[in-house]
Amino acid sequence: MVEPEWAPAPAAPERLEAMVRAVQSNAGDSEDLGRTIVRHTVGAKEMEEGQPRRGYRRVAWIEDALAPARAKVGDEAYERLVSALTLLVGWEAMINLRDIRELDAREAEDVCAWAAGALLAASRGDRC
Repeated sequence: MVEPEWAPAPAAPERLEAMVRAVQSNAGDSEDLGRTIVRHTVGAKEMEEGQPRRGYRRVAWIEDALAPARAKVGDEAYERLVSALTLLVGWEAMINLRDIRELDAREAEDVCAWAAGALLAASRGDRC
């Protein structure tokens, strides 16, 4: 089990960045494991009964990081933001950035943190 360790800040932007960096740092450190898990689960149409879905924990991490912003963005924007952030948190994002953009682990982490912040700002109506 790979669990990120992060200390949540009071404000959503800082909480989100801390969570993204913690998850992506772990993803970079455990990339070989991640590639194996993705390879074995990405095409699975159904998981065996009682088995957790791949990536189910990241939604809880994202929701925790966004807790201070939830009431400010509205329900529809919040759900869309959580869904969009699942694209930036985890092994899949690291694999894409490393394979397609040839970034090192730290550069990939930086891109994920920047993109997460930009999505949060956009959902709040801020200019990026």
